[in-house]
Amino acid sequence: ALVAAFAAVLAGGVLAAVQLLPVLELTRVSSRAAGMSYQDLLGNGLPVARLLTVFSPNLLGSPVDANDWGDYLGRGYKAYMEGAFYVGVAPLLLAPLGFLKSRREGLFWVCLAALGALLATGTHLNAPLYFLVPGYRSLAGISRAVLLVSVAISVLGAMGLSALLDLSAKDAGAARRALAPCALEVGLLGLVAGGWAWMYTGGLEAQLPGVGQYTTHQVLRFLGFLAVAVVGSLIAVRSPKLGTTIVLVGLVLDLGLFVDRFTPSVNPTYLSIKSPVIERMKAAEQ
Repeated sequence: ALVAAFAAVLAGGVLAAVQLLPVLELTRVSSRAAGMSYQDLLGNGLPVARLLTVFSPNLLGSPVDANDWGDYLGRGYKAYMEGAFYVGVAPLLLAPLGFLKSRREGLFWVCLAALGALLATGTHLNAPLYFLVPGYRSLAGISRAVLLVSVAISVLGAMGLSALLDLSAKDAGAARRALAPCALEVGLLGLVAGGWAWMYTGGLEAQLPGVGQYTTHQVLRFLGFLAVAVVGSLIAVRSPKLGTTIVLVGLVLDLGLFVDRFTPSVNPTYLSIKSPVIERMKAAEQ
Protein backbone atom coordinates (compact mmCIF):
# COMPACT_ATOMS: atom_id res chain seq x y z
CA ALA A 1 0.00 0.00 0.00
CA LEU A 2 2.86 2.37 0.81
CA VAL A 3 4.53 1.68 -2.53
CA ALA A 4 1.24 2.26 -4.34
CA ALA A 5 0.72 5.55 -2.50
CA PHE A 6 4.25 6.68 -3.37
CA ALA A 7 3.74 5.71 -7.00
CA ALA A 8 0.47 7.64 -7.11
CA VAL A 9 2.11 10.76 -5.65
CA LEU A 10 5.03 10.45 -8.06
CA ALA A 11 2.74 10.01 -11.07
CA GLY A 12 0.61 12.96 -9.99
CA GLY A 13 3.71 15.09 -9.53
CA VAL A 14 4.99 14.25 -12.99
CA LEU A 15 1.65 15.14 -14.58
CA ALA A 16 1.35 18.37 -12.58
CA ALA A 17 4.93 19.37 -13.41
CA VAL A 18 3.77 20.52 -16.84
CA GLN A 19 1.95 23.36 -15.06
CA LEU A 20 3.93 23.71 -11.84
CA LEU A 21 7.42 24.13 -13.29
CA PRO A 22 6.54 27.05 -15.61
CA VAL A 23 4.65 28.72 -12.74
CA LEU A 24 7.65 28.30 -10.45
CA GLU A 25 9.92 29.83 -13.09
CA LEU A 26 7.51 32.72 -13.62
CA THR A 27 7.33 33.57 -9.92
CA ARG A 28 11.07 34.24 -9.91
CA VAL A 29 10.85 36.98 -12.54
CA SER A 30 7.36 38.37 -11.94
CA SER A 31 6.34 41.36 -9.85
CA ARG A 32 5.72 38.92 -6.99
CA ALA A 33 9.23 37.52 -7.05
CA ALA A 34 10.10 39.09 -3.70
CA GLY A 35 7.08 37.44 -2.14
CA MET A 36 5.26 38.87 0.85
CA SER A 37 5.65 38.70 4.58
CA TYR A 38 4.05 35.81 6.43
CA GLN A 39 1.58 38.09 8.19
CA ASP A 40 0.57 39.73 4.91
CA LEU A 41 -0.03 36.29 3.43
CA LEU A 42 -2.28 35.30 6.34
CA GLY A 43 -4.08 38.62 5.99
CA ASN A 44 -5.28 37.47 2.57
CA GLY A 45 -7.25 34.65 4.13
CA LEU A 46 -11.03 34.48 4.04
CA PRO A 47 -13.16 35.54 6.99
CA VAL A 48 -14.33 32.35 8.70
CA ALA A 49 -17.93 33.50 8.22
CA ARG A 50 -17.45 33.24 4.44
CA LEU A 51 -17.50 29.44 4.83
CA LEU A 52 -21.20 29.72 5.69
CA THR A 53 -21.91 30.37 2.02
CA VAL A 54 -21.61 26.62 1.53
CA PHE A 55 -25.33 26.59 2.43
CA SER A 56 -26.39 29.46 0.17
CA PRO A 57 -23.93 31.24 -2.13
CA ASN A 58 -25.14 34.79 -1.50
CA LEU A 59 -25.93 34.42 2.18
CA LEU A 60 -23.45 37.22 2.91
CA GLY A 61 -24.55 39.36 -0.01
CA SER A 62 -23.32 39.74 -3.58
CA PRO A 63 -21.64 42.55 -5.54
CA VAL A 64 -24.14 41.90 -8.34
CA ASP A 65 -26.88 42.99 -5.94
CA ALA A 66 -24.73 45.78 -4.46
CA ASN A 67 -24.90 44.39 -0.92
CA ASP A 68 -21.75 42.29 -0.54
CA TRP A 69 -21.31 43.04 3.16
CA GLY A 70 -19.55 39.73 3.74
CA ASP A 71 -16.55 40.95 1.77
CA TYR A 72 -15.75 43.42 4.54
CA LEU A 73 -15.61 40.95 7.41
CA GLY A 74 -12.34 39.80 8.93
CA ARG A 75 -8.98 41.53 8.51
CA GLY A 76 -9.82 43.59 5.44
CA TYR A 77 -11.77 43.73 2.20
CA LYS A 78 -11.77 40.46 0.24
CA ALA A 79 -13.15 40.48 -3.28
CA TYR A 80 -16.22 38.29 -3.67
CA MET A 81 -14.72 36.32 -6.55
CA GLU A 82 -11.63 35.43 -4.50
CA GLY A 83 -13.51 33.22 -2.09
CA ALA A 84 -16.85 32.42 -3.67
CA PHE A 85 -17.51 28.70 -3.59
CA TYR A 86 -20.64 26.61 -3.79
CA VAL A 87 -21.40 23.00 -4.76
CA GLY A 88 -25.14 22.89 -4.16
CA VAL A 89 -27.35 21.67 -1.32
CA ALA A 90 -27.76 18.09 -2.54
CA PRO A 91 -24.06 17.15 -2.01
CA LEU A 92 -24.26 18.56 1.53
CA LEU A 93 -27.27 16.38 2.26
CA LEU A 94 -25.70 13.22 0.88
CA ALA A 95 -22.10 13.78 2.00
CA PRO A 96 -22.48 12.10 5.46
CA LEU A 97 -23.76 8.95 3.74
CA GLY A 98 -20.43 8.72 1.94
CA PHE A 99 -19.04 7.02 5.06
CA LEU A 100 -21.40 4.11 4.39
CA LYS A 101 -19.57 3.60 1.12
CA SER A 102 -16.07 3.71 2.60
CA ARG A 103 -15.03 4.99 6.00
CA ARG A 104 -11.40 5.33 4.95
CA GLU A 105 -12.18 7.32 1.82
CA GLY A 106 -14.78 9.34 3.67
CA LEU A 107 -12.24 10.30 6.32
CA PHE A 108 -9.74 11.28 3.61
CA TRP A 109 -12.19 13.67 1.95
CA VAL A 110 -13.27 15.17 5.27
CA CYS A 111 -9.62 15.82 6.13
CA LEU A 112 -9.09 17.39 2.71
CA ALA A 113 -12.08 19.69 3.25
CA ALA A 114 -10.74 20.67 6.69
CA LEU A 115 -7.30 21.32 5.19
CA GLY A 116 -8.76 23.56 2.50
CA ALA A 117 -10.85 25.50 5.01
CA LEU A 118 -7.91 26.03 7.36
CA LEU A 119 -5.59 27.17 4.56
CA ALA A 120 -8.19 29.46 3.02
CA THR A 121 -9.03 31.20 6.29
CA GLY A 122 -5.42 32.18 6.93
CA THR A 123 -4.53 29.90 9.84
CA HIS A 124 -0.96 29.00 10.74
CA LEU A 125 -1.35 25.78 8.81
CA ASN A 126 0.05 27.91 5.98
CA ALA A 127 3.39 28.16 7.82
CA PRO A 128 4.99 24.91 6.56
CA LEU A 129 4.00 25.76 3.00
CA TYR A 130 5.21 29.35 3.33
CA PHE A 131 8.63 28.46 4.69
CA LEU A 132 9.27 25.15 2.92
CA VAL A 133 7.52 25.18 -0.47
CA PRO A 134 9.25 27.27 -3.16
CA GLY A 135 7.02 29.99 -4.59
CA TYR A 136 4.31 29.73 -1.95
CA ARG A 137 5.16 33.09 -0.40
CA SER A 138 4.42 34.71 -3.74
CA LEU A 139 0.87 33.34 -3.86
CA ALA A 140 -1.41 36.03 -2.52
CA GLY A 141 -4.67 34.16 -3.11
CA ILE A 142 -4.61 31.62 -0.28
CA SER A 143 -8.38 32.07 -0.01
CA ARG A 144 -8.70 30.02 -3.18
CA ALA A 145 -7.85 26.92 -1.17
CA VAL A 146 -11.63 26.67 -0.69
CA LEU A 147 -11.43 24.73 -3.96
CA LEU A 148 -10.35 21.78 -1.83
CA VAL A 149 -13.54 22.12 0.20
CA SER A 150 -15.65 22.16 -2.95
CA VAL A 151 -13.98 19.06 -4.38
CA ALA A 152 -14.23 17.15 -1.10
CA ILE A 153 -17.93 17.87 -0.57
CA SER A 154 -18.71 17.01 -4.19
CA VAL A 155 -16.97 13.64 -3.97
CA LEU A 156 -18.56 12.83 -0.61
CA GLY A 157 -21.96 13.73 -2.05
CA ALA A 158 -21.45 11.37 -4.98
CA MET A 159 -20.32 8.62 -2.63
CA GLY A 160 -23.35 9.29 -0.45
CA LEU A 161 -25.80 8.97 -3.33
CA SER A 162 -24.16 5.72 -4.39
CA ALA A 163 -24.32 4.40 -0.82
CA LEU A 164 -27.99 5.38 -0.53
CA LEU A 165 -28.87 3.48 -3.71
CA ASP A 166 -26.90 0.42 -2.59
CA LEU A 167 -28.55 0.43 0.82
CA SER A 168 -31.99 0.93 -0.73
CA ALA A 169 -31.57 -2.23 -2.78
CA LYS A 170 -30.99 -4.20 0.43
CA ASP A 171 -33.23 -2.48 2.98
CA ALA A 172 -35.43 0.48 2.05
CA GLY A 173 -36.28 1.19 5.67
CA ALA A 174 -32.61 1.37 6.64
CA ALA A 175 -31.96 3.75 3.76
CA ARG A 176 -34.69 6.12 4.93
CA ARG A 177 -33.44 5.93 8.51
CA ALA A 178 -29.92 6.78 7.34
CA LEU A 179 -31.16 9.75 5.32
CA ALA A 180 -33.29 11.29 8.07
CA PRO A 181 -30.49 12.44 10.42
CA CYS A 182 -28.56 13.85 7.43
CA ALA A 183 -31.53 15.99 6.42
CA LEU A 184 -32.07 17.12 10.01
CA GLU A 185 -28.41 17.95 10.55
CA VAL A 186 -27.91 19.87 7.32
CA GLY A 187 -31.21 21.68 7.77
CA LEU A 188 -30.40 22.80 11.30
CA LEU A 189 -26.88 23.90 10.39
CA GLY A 190 -28.20 25.88 7.44
CA LEU A 191 -30.83 27.54 9.60
CA VAL A 192 -28.24 28.45 12.24
CA ALA A 193 -25.99 29.96 9.56
CA GLY A 194 -28.91 31.82 8.02
CA GLY A 195 -30.14 33.00 11.42
CA TRP A 196 -26.71 34.41 12.26
CA ALA A 197 -26.51 36.23 8.92
CA TRP A 198 -30.04 37.60 9.33
CA MET A 199 -29.29 38.87 12.84
CA TYR A 200 -26.04 40.46 11.67
CA THR A 201 -27.71 42.29 8.80
CA GLY A 202 -30.13 43.84 11.27
CA GLY A 203 -27.43 46.42 11.98
CA LEU A 204 -26.83 47.08 8.28
CA GLU A 205 -30.30 48.18 7.20
CA ALA A 206 -29.38 51.88 7.36
CA GLN A 207 -26.48 51.37 4.93
CA LEU A 208 -28.08 48.57 2.88
CA PRO A 209 -31.87 48.98 2.88
CA GLY A 210 -33.64 45.66 2.36
CA VAL A 211 -30.62 43.52 3.17
CA GLY A 212 -32.55 41.67 5.89
CA GLN A 213 -35.24 40.62 3.43
CA TYR A 214 -32.53 39.67 0.93
CA THR A 215 -30.92 37.41 3.54
CA THR A 216 -34.29 35.83 4.30
CA HIS A 217 -34.62 34.98 0.60
CA GLN A 218 -31.22 33.27 0.69
CA VAL A 219 -32.30 31.13 3.63
CA LEU A 220 -35.54 30.21 1.85
CA ARG A 221 -33.49 29.36 -1.22
CA PHE A 222 -31.46 26.91 0.86
CA LEU A 223 -34.56 25.33 2.40
CA GLY A 224 -36.22 24.99 -1.01
CA PHE A 225 -33.33 23.13 -2.59
CA LEU A 226 -32.88 21.04 0.55
CA ALA A 227 -36.53 19.98 0.26
CA VAL A 228 -36.01 19.02 -3.39
CA ALA A 229 -32.91 16.98 -2.51
CA VAL A 230 -34.66 15.22 0.38
CA VAL A 231 -37.77 14.38 -1.65
CA GLY A 232 -35.64 13.15 -4.55
CA SER A 233 -33.53 11.01 -2.23
CA LEU A 234 -36.61 9.47 -0.60
CA ILE A 235 -38.09 8.67 -4.00
CA ALA A 236 -34.75 7.14 -5.00
CA VAL A 237 -35.17 4.59 -2.22
CA ARG A 238 -38.14 3.10 -4.08
CA SER A 239 -37.46 4.28 -7.63
CA PRO A 240 -33.72 4.83 -8.13
CA LYS A 241 -33.91 6.30 -11.64
CA LEU A 242 -36.73 8.75 -10.92
CA GLY A 243 -35.33 9.82 -7.55
CA THR A 244 -31.80 10.27 -8.84
CA THR A 245 -33.14 12.32 -11.75
CA ILE A 246 -34.98 14.62 -9.34
CA VAL A 247 -31.86 15.07 -7.21
CA LEU A 248 -29.66 15.83 -10.21
CA VAL A 249 -32.16 18.17 -11.90
CA GLY A 250 -32.51 20.06 -8.61
CA LEU A 251 -28.73 20.28 -8.33
CA VAL A 252 -28.35 21.57 -11.89
CA LEU A 253 -30.98 24.23 -11.23
CA ASP A 254 -29.32 25.14 -7.93
CA LEU A 255 -25.89 25.58 -9.50
CA GLY A 256 -27.35 27.23 -12.59
CA LEU A 257 -28.93 29.97 -10.51
CA PHE A 258 -25.65 30.47 -8.67
CA VAL A 259 -23.65 30.80 -11.89
CA ASP A 260 -26.25 33.14 -13.37
CA ARG A 261 -25.75 35.54 -10.46
CA PHE A 262 -21.98 35.01 -10.34
CA THR A 263 -21.48 35.90 -14.03
CA PRO A 264 -24.58 37.92 -14.98
CA SER A 265 -25.26 38.99 -18.54
CA VAL A 266 -24.44 42.60 -19.43
CA ASN A 267 -25.63 45.05 -22.02
CA PRO A 268 -24.01 43.88 -25.30
CA THR A 269 -23.56 47.48 -26.42
CA TYR A 270 -20.72 47.70 -23.89
CA LEU A 271 -18.70 45.48 -26.25
CA SER A 272 -18.75 48.04 -29.05
CA ILE A 273 -18.18 51.37 -27.37
CA LYS A 274 -16.39 53.79 -29.66
CA SER A 275 -13.87 55.87 -27.76
CA PRO A 276 -12.58 59.17 -29.16
CA VAL A 277 -9.12 58.18 -27.95
CA ILE A 278 -9.04 55.22 -30.30
CA GLU A 279 -10.00 57.43 -33.25
CA ARG A 280 -7.22 59.89 -32.41
CA MET A 281 -4.70 57.04 -32.16
CA LYS A 282 -5.73 55.76 -35.57
CA ALA A 283 -5.45 59.26 -37.02
CA ALA A 284 -1.97 59.66 -35.51
CA GLU A 285 -0.82 56.44 -37.20
CA GLN A 286 -1.87 57.82 -40.56
